[in-house]
Amino acid sequence: MAANAAIYIAAATATVATASYVEAKDAREEQAAQSRRAAEQQREARSVTEAGQAQQAAMEQRQQIREERVRRARIIQSASNTGTVASSGAYGATGSLSTSLQSNIGQNLGAVQRGQQISAFNQTAADFGLNAQLAGYDYQNAASLFQLSTSIFASAAMKQAK
Repeated sequence: MAANAAIYIAAATATVATASYVEAKDAREEQAAQSRRAAEQQREARSVTEAGQAQQAAMEQRQQIREERVRRARIIQSASNTGTVASSGAYGATGSLSTSLQSNIGQNLGAVQRGQQISAFNQTAADFGLNAQLAGYDYQNAASLFQLSTSIFASAAMKQAK
């Protein structure tokens, strides 16, 4: 009778251990799925941020071009009023405006590209973090399975010993 009780206890222990392993595995898979969804949302947020930065840069570029045209028109009008339209001063002043405009646009584009690179590096870091987390889940699953198998083996060995 005691042997039968030990067998029932070992079987019940193995069943509970198996059920616990399956439940833990399901919970880890759900957690991994949620982590993947979070990473996807981060990628989408990055995309929206980059689009907003590009739109902002385009608006700034258009504003700078408008301002440059107004300044150019003032210089030309002033030169026309004084009779110096074809002078080197008028050409130099309008040329300087173009140089300043192109420099500003180049700086703005550089800032946008740096922002995009930083965003991409952050996303890559988040992806590596997710992959590390998923590898940890794999490790936990393997460790749980090992613990389950040793528990079953110990129960079977205990049964053989009696």
